[in-house]
Amino acid sequence: MTQSVSNGKHPVCSPGFLAQDVVDRLPHLRSKSANLKQQMQDTLSEHKRCIDRHGKDLPEIRNWKRSKEYW
Repeated sequence: MTQSVSNGKHPVCSPGFLAQDVVDRLPHLRSKSANLKQQMQDTLSEHKRCIDRHGKDLPEIRNWKRSKEYW
């Protein structure tokens, strides 16, 4: 998925924002949602800082590979 679509502040289609939306929609995650969403927001903020400072994604994003079980 790309991050080309924007709502003016954040990429609308980024995996981090999609994950936050999933947390909101799954009833069994509601009791943990505030903590999960804060962790995701912290990671997204760290990612943005890394790009602003170094012009690159975080290593865990840059080096991510789809596992073979999905091929």
